[in-house]
Amino acid sequence: FQNRNYKEAQILFEESMQYADGKKTKGPNIELANMYECHGCASFILGQCEKADHSYKQAVHIFQIKRSEHEEDLARVMMKRGDLMLMRDRARAKMYYAASLGLWTKLLNDEKEK
Repeated sequence: FQNRNYKEAQILFEESMQYADGKKTKGPNIELANMYECHGCASFILGQCEKADHSYKQAVHIFQIKRSEHEEDLARVMMKRGDLMLMRDRARAKMYYAASLGLWTKLLNDEKEK
């Protein structure tokens, strides 16, 4: 992925996601969520918006299971979904950006209180 070979990265993440999805884990499989996020990024760059949207949805779903522990991850993926939606539906993009901004604001306020 870092070498900018997005097609190869996309294929590798698809294979890895199938393997990781079959593993039994206690609680949410954060490794799988991160793979979905990276697969979504590669798909988005390759112009495969449907695949990217599906991957981002899966990542959001996994991160929401233990939301309090993964708010930063959730905010990051919501922002990426907003980027994707800009090409398709500006109203939904605005909704994802607002959700992401709300999470980032909460995280920053929590950090200030510490």
